Amino acid sequence: MKNSKLLMILDKSRETRSQIVISPHGRSLVTQENRETFHVWNLKTGRLRFTIKEGFVHFKAFAFIHGGATLISMDRKHTMHLWDEETGMFIT
Repeated sequence: MKNSKLLMILDKSRETRSQIVISPHGRSLVTQENRETFHVWNLKTGRLRFTIKEGFVHFKAFAFIHGGATLISMDRKHTMHLWDEETGMFIT
């Protein structure tokens, strides 16, 4: 693109990413670092909001639901996990 410009570089951007997802409300970006870790970034500031790391879970996919309020992940056994997008807390 001729007139495009770089808006920001995320701090952990040197690590390999297998997936990225932008929330429907446009405030958050999720990057998957490896099979056990993903990061949620503030798109306005470029700062890392929180990291979700589960040593026993191998994430295969993730997406936003409920208009971006909830992050859903699926592990290799096809179990779904729900996370609060604002806090990063696991929703039981």
